[in-house]
Amino acid sequence: MTDELAEPQALVEVEHRVELYQPRIGQMDELMRQVDELYERAIFGGEYDDLPEADRALDVVEAALLLQRGRILHCRFLESGVEPPEELGYFERAAELYRGAGDDRGEALARFWIGCFHQVVRDDNGTAVPFLTASVELSRTTGDDLTLSYALRHLGVAAQMSGNFPEARELLEESTALRRTLGDTILRAVEATRRVTAANTNLGMVLLLAPLARAAAVAVSGHDLRDAVRTVLSVTTVGDSERAYEAIRLAAPGGLGKVSGEDVSSAPTRPLLDVMRLAADRDDVAHEYDSGFAITFDVASPVLARLRQDGADWTDAVVQLFLTLLAQRPDTLIVRKAGRDAAASVSARAGEALARGGVRTPEGRAAVDRLDEHLRASGNRLNPGTTADLSAAALFVHLLGLHQR
Repeated sequence: MTDELAEPQALVEVEHRVELYQPRIGQMDELMRQVDELYERAIFGGEYDDLPEADRALDVVEAALLLQRGRILHCRFLESGVEPPEELGYFERAAELYRGAGDDRGEALARFWIGCFHQVVRDDNGTAVPFLTASVELSRTTGDDLTLSYALRHLGVAAQMSGNFPEARELLEESTALRRTLGDTILRAVEATRRVTAANTNLGMVLLLAPLARAAAVAVSGHDLRDAVRTVLSVTTVGDSERAYEAIRLAAPGGLGKVSGEDVSSAPTRPLLDVMRLAADRDDVAHEYDSGFAITFDVASPVLARLRQDGADWTDAVVQLFLTLLAQRPDTLIVRKAGRDAAASVSARAGEALARGGVRTPEGRAAVDRLDEHLRASGNRLNPGTTADLSAAALFVHLLGLHQR
């Protein structure tokens, strides 16, 4: 061993450990919905011509289940060191099904796992490398940066074990860069949320905090956070859009509706910043992307800073900030769910509470209580969720500023 791989050494020394990639939960749900629809059209309407499409969808679902079974067996190998006899067969059958269905993305993932099996379980890089290379080629074609990053990582391990340290460094550095995508962060956060709740509790916050957090790594080195956010957004890709769309579909926010171009129910064709710009006039989260987080940096964060400087505790400061934002801008989630007039009425009530002092006076607190009752009276239709998301972004920026000082 030379010192040529000193920096990525931690990435190389994976031994028999591997990051496990989860097949997309939202994709499986959508495919099963399509199968149900095709079944009903055939059984009740006599439309049999599309049944082959149902077969294809079921093949993809079966392939995903085989991958999951193989991954669990892989975990058992990591625990026991004993090769599970069914593991390779599951991955090979998954690759066959994906290939037959024309699902290149799925096939890339299955071929990665075949290569991983040969490399990790059988310690056979000679057999593993062609499968990992095939996974790289398919992943590049489909724009699946996550699977590509894993395949490159294991090719890097193979190169390191063969003594080709410059190639190993190059492969591992590319793998690391690919795993640090904005879209992947968004999707992983929503998937983590779904593991504890079926409700959409934080999609807007995830969409706002992900680029802020990514930019913070640059800003800590002495750069302005807002400039860093603009840089992060300027280099987003179609792959980021794909993952963000999948996250949105998985979170299933209320009042989403349909649009004529780049709708989240279809595959995006533009980078994430571009598709957000298309929605900026109707959604304030998208507006933040388009404006370089103007509401967060120009309005919300300064308001919060002043409140804290004036002695407000955290609870009062957050409530007063929320009222201020809601009074200034009709909440775009309410607009989508209940219409612009309803959103304007809620903003007027927030303005009235502020005019009475907000949390700073008894009259203001009473007005806040009445507003709260009004918002709860119509189920979830008058939930000012976007305003809450913007408040969370301001809190993040403010707390980050305190930490940096």
